[in-house]
Amino acid sequence: MPRIGIVLLAVIAITGCIRPQTPPTGTTGRLVFYAGNDGQGKVVCTVPVKDGTFLRSTFAERGCSNDEIHSLRYENAKQDAALWIYDDENCGDSSDNAVITFTASAPSILVKTFDESGTHKGYDITYSHPDKDKGEASCFIVNVPGTGPQANTGLGKGAKAVGFVRFYEGYNGSQDNFCSYTINTLPYFRQGKPCKNDEAKSLKYENVPAGSTVYVYDNPNCDQGDDWAVMSTIRFANPRIVVWNFEDNDPDDAYAIRYHRQDGNLDGKVSCVIIDIP
Repeated sequence: MPRIGIVLLAVIAITGCIRPQTPPTGTTGRLVFYAGNDGQGKVVCTVPVKDGTFLRSTFAERGCSNDEIHSLRYENAKQDAALWIYDDENCGDSSDNAVITFTASAPSILVKTFDESGTHKGYDITYSHPDKDKGEASCFIVNVPGTGPQANTGLGKGAKAVGFVRFYEGYNGSQDNFCSYTINTLPYFRQGKPCKNDEAKSLKYENVPAGSTVYVYDNPNCDQGDDWAVMSTIRFANPRIVVWNFEDNDPDDAYAIRYHRQDGNLDGKVSCVIIDIP
């Protein structure tokens, strides 16, 4: 065989053995959830994700077992992808939860456990543990950077910029976070009934821009014939702005609020909401 042919075969053989370290754009990845720590035990659930994916779901909705997951492997991982894991089935933050941000693209990244905070090879994790109920993952949100219609538009660079409006049973963002709206695109508008009627007394804005406005109504049709209030952020909510209660007309350095009183019965009686994020 001519010398040049031998050289070409050698080059092909060598390059064929090199494993790509960065998945190409558009590659479909997978979240593989395990029953044990360190990617051990049975596979409880697999969730395909690709560039531009935004998904909020319970594990039950994916046909997977609830309260059984302890770790995961992200295959074809994308840098700046983010994953939120919640004990609460409504993705509320009143129970144990973890936020995982992937800091590198790689063929595979193993998240050994959700019950810790720290920096690891390929990911950072922040664990909040109001109840310390380990292994009881029930709800998750995943956001992967990309160019799709729901891919990180307007809220800043990377999946970490996903915003929330969270409603709480108690004053000052206390007690149960029974309802959370996920703001993954800008602009964002929603009108409807909250997750649970006659419960909300306060709310938190998280990672939403200045001018983000929420209207809360006692009337179930968002009619102004009964008590209602409107509140708007004055600055970017990073990481959060807490609205102490709704029956208030005192401005705050982070938000403005106006309470329209009819019979003085709005806190704990919210029946309809409008969320308008510019």
